[in-house]
Amino acid sequence: MKITPTASEQRDRSVWIVEHSGNGGEQGTAFFLSGVGLVTAAHCVEDPEDLLVYHQSTPSNQAKVSVRKRCEHHDLAILDHAISSNEFFELEAATAAVAVGDDVIAYGYPGYGPGDRLNIREGKVTSLPRKHAIDRSIDRVEVLQELSQGMSGGPVLDARGKVVGVIHKGGPNEGRQIATAIHELKKWAAS
Repeated sequence: MKITPTASEQRDRSVWIVEHSGNGGEQGTAFFLSGVGLVTAAHCVEDPEDLLVYHQSTPSNQAKVSVRKRCEHHDLAILDHAISSNEFFELEAATAAVAVGDDVIAYGYPGYGPGDRLNIREGKVTSLPRKHAIDRSIDRVEVLQELSQGMSGGPVLDARGKVVGVIHKGGPNEGRQIATAIHELKKWAAS
């Protein structure tokens, strides 16, 4: 008999820690997204050497990863890995856009240390800003909850448990708590 994991267990095993082993242990968050792979923020993998991912339940079981695709403009990256598919679950991308006032939950590992668990921060969408550049613009999702350092690259989920954004920046020294909209990731990943 196959045991079906709870939604909480699925989310927990989808979100991992990513760090530079050779760069003073700087860390961020990464997550597995169905149809895309292992996703994080580009600024979490600026130095493509010595990148590791691991789950908080088994921090000594670290897997080397490499950057398959990275875009500073979008602040998105997709990582190649050799992690067995029975060690993680994948989150699903939202098919409907969020609106201002929608409930959302951010997941990540701020200031991760041994023994820490997945950090879960509930809040609401406060704004849907668009970052303009010379040749393109990027849709973002601004949220109410603080997105602390170390949560970058983690997912923001809607009330249905679907990913609506990838954490871009935030914390007490930032004026805004921002994620890149999931449709930007899907469009960029397909290009």
